Amino acid sequence: MDIMPKPEQFFLNIPLYKHFEIDEENYKDVLRVEFFKGTIDSFCVECKREGIFQRNIELPGVGPVSHNTRFDDVERWLQQTSAWFPSPEPDPRYPNALASESLQNYAFRNRIITVEFNCSRNQMHNLLFIFQVDGTKITKIGQYPSLADLQGNELRKYRPVLTAERFRELNRAVGLKAHGVGIGSFVYLRRIIEELIDEAHSEAVKDTEWDEELYSRSRVVEKIQLLAEWLPSFLVENRITYSILSKGIHSLNEQECLDYFDAVKVAIELILDEKIQQQERQKKITEASQNLGKITGEMK
Repeated sequence: MDIMPKPEQFFLNIPLYKHFEIDEENYKDVLRVEFFKGTIDSFCVECKREGIFQRNIELPGVGPVSHNTRFDDVERWLQQTSAWFPSPEPDPRYPNALASESLQNYAFRNRIITVEFNCSRNQMHNLLFIFQVDGTKITKIGQYPSLADLQGNELRKYRPVLTAERFRELNRAVGLKAHGVGIGSFVYLRRIIEELIDEAHSEAVKDTEWDEELYSRSRVVEKIQLLAEWLPSFLVENRITYSILSKGIHSLNEQECLDYFDAVKVAIELILDEKIQQQERQKKITEASQNLGKITGEMK
């Protein structure tokens, strides 16, 4: 059984339709999601920058009706045994009626949970997450903006080191993962590595000592090793990344690919980070050489 994620992770990292079992050991984690109170850091698609999102809610009252106790801290509230929740069978004449119920019983009650956050810069900018508790499981069934939109900002920096098509595919991979499609997301991630290999190969063939015959009969992981001089070192040292992606496409199931996606995505990002650093270094070298040449010319 998968471990119930922390609220922030459930909101910002868990894809739609992935469910988590609820039991007597973790039922409070469901309430931590439903009654989350505080802030989370996330990209704001309206502000187009990272920001802080706030959620202010009133926790259900505790104790006798005449001496109802209110808590501001969720963890202190979770130490109580019961609270006043919306009645499970409300009278139409009193739709807002409350009933005292144990926290544990309420956690298992079938319902839809809506959690909304407001951007600290503009209260009109929101994050919305919708969960369903059904039987003994909780599932994220909706969110706005999408997981892909929220994570898309962190991918923009890789645009300069990818072709337009591969950059779109990197975003598609994240989008597919957000919708619970694991194998398809692996296909797009593998294409990124394949493009890097092709680019490196184009440079390698210019070397007079390059052995094209050896390269052509080698497996992909062996080709990566042969191209070590022209590829990011992280990819060379962790060429198993390509093997994992290939195995995912050919023999893993959707859930296994989803489980491994984040680790492989980080590996891809580290490879691309290294490409960016190489580009920036080459740019500095070119500019420095030009400036030094200009100074030399002026000094003559």
